[in-house]
This record gives sequence, structure tokens and C-alpha cells, in this order.
Amino acid sequence: MASLSLIARCLLVLAVAFARMPQDKHPFTGRTIHKNVMLRTEKDDLVSLRARNILSRDSNPHEEAMDSLEHREWLIHVKGPVHSAFTEKLRQTLDVEEVKYVPHNTFMAFTNGKAIQHAKEQLQEVVWVGVVMPHHKVSPELHPLVLSDTSSLRDFSDDAPTVDVFVLLSQPLNHKSEVANLDWETKVEEVVPYAKTHKLHIRSATRGDGKVKKLVISMREDQASAALQFLAEQHLTSWVERKEQHKLRNKWAKGIQQTGTANDHAMWTHGLQGQGEVIGIADTGIDMHHCFFEDLHRNVPVNRVDHQHRKVV
Repeated sequence: MASLSLIARCLLVLAVAFARMPQDKHPFTGRTIHKNVMLRTEKDDLVSLRARNILSRDSNPHEEAMDSLEHREWLIHVKGPVHSAFTEKLRQTLDVEEVKYVPHNTFMAFTNGKAIQHAKEQLQEVVWVGVVMPHHKVSPELHPLVLSDTSSLRDFSDDAPTVDVFVLLSQPLNHKSEVANLDWETKVEEVVPYAKTHKLHIRSATRGDGKVKKLVISMREDQASAALQFLAEQHLTSWVERKEQHKLRNKWAKGIQQTGTANDHAMWTHGLQGQGEVIGIADTGIDMHHCFFEDLHRNVPVNRVDHQHRKVV
């Protein structure tokens, strides 16, 4: 009897502790979330996106979107393990230029619902498909701006701080001129406060092949909530994150790490500069369109080795 009483007390303490944990409202969904709590589940059901995790077995398959010919970004969850041969088969079945892998056993593709339905029927490995939703696309560090309330603003001062964001596109644009065809600057005036007088500035970031994969968008901080929601709702938007101010900080460290002296680069002098070396990195995913990793001439190796890729073997 005493042991049961002790167990009951422990359970009560745990329940109270959980109830008192810091809470917040999730952007877009409004659901209460408990901070510092990680959901443990079998990875076969888990899709790990940068903004949040999805349990495919509990998620709406978005069957209504499968009747649409409008292109948007889809998640295709498959039976693991994933092999490179299946990656190519999925790409050909969807008739797209590329499919992107995300943990676990999941691919992203920019296509229409009819193509997704065709893939489900043709590929027995596919177990679940779903649309990438607006709240999947925004970096958590931007959530405070998404949640900021600007409804009470009556006028904007001219010295308001600005926010720069990167918008990664689901499908590359072939040329800078196609950015203007998106007409986002005009459309945003309908939903963003004072956008007609304080316009959002949209710049393109081209890749080595001249295609546009990223946009740099500058906005006022007091416009950010509406502007970020607008960007997340666009089918061509894959991911939105803050554009940080990068600074070089290795002026002295590169020498100190080699010899302990800032200006002595003994390893480099002896030809040890990293060529031909393979470094193992454990991560939940790499942005293969980042300039550090991208190879315009070779596909990303998945579950295979390719020493010809410029960065990722």
C-alpha cells in the first residue's frame, strides 16, 4: 500500500511539472506547445523538417490537393532503407528535374497532385504523401516576428529597423527576369501594412549556372508578420530564414590552430590543405544548393559513394 502511495505521488509530481513547463503558441497553427519536450517515435513514421517534425501515420494525406494540376512542394514518405536506384525511379515517375531527400525515408518534390497520385499507384514503396504547409517553411527563429501583432499600428516611422530574409525556391527560375514575373511585390501590397509606401525589396541570388534558386527580401520589422505569412503561403517558397551578416573570424585562428602562432601556417607550407581528404559528418540533412556543397554537374549521392562530386562523396 505504501509503495502504491509513493508511485501515485511521483506521478502527481510529474504531471504538475509538465503542466508548469514553459508554453508557447505555434506560429500558423495556434496549437499550444511545451518547450524542451522532444517527441520520441519510430523513425519509420517520422519526417524531420527544419521547422517541425511530422508523424506521417497521424497526418492528413491532403487528398483534395491530388486533384490539382497546380504545382507545389510535396513530401513523399517511403519504406526504408532508401537506395539510389529508387531515388532515380521516383524522379522519373514524377517527371521532375530533382527530388530532395529529408530524414527519415522522405523526399521533397515540386510537382502537381496528379503526378503524386500517379507515383502512389505505380510505386509500392510509397506509404504516405503530403503537402508542405506554410508552417513547415519558416525558420523557428523568425516565429517571434510571425507572431508579432501589427494590427494596432496607425502609422510607420521612417526609422523602423529592417529585416533581410533568404527565400529558398522550390523550383529554380531560369533567369533573373523571371523574378519580376512572380509579381510578389504587387501582390504583397494587398496583405502587408503600408506596403505601397514602404515597399518590400526583392533581389535574386543566382547560382553558377545563372539560375535563380534564392531570393533576398528586405522588409521593415513592423511589416514582417504579414510579409512572412505571405511568403510562406506561396507554392514556390520552400524555406524562409533570416539573412545574417557574415563576418570572417579566422584571420588569426588559421595560424594558431596549425602551430600556435597566428602567422605561421606550417601545415599549408607542407602542402596539407585538405585535397583528397574525406571527412565524416553526422547531420540530419545538408542544403545541397548551398555554395559550399553544390555541384552543378553531378547528382547528390544517396546511399552510395561518388568521389567525383566536388564536395559530398
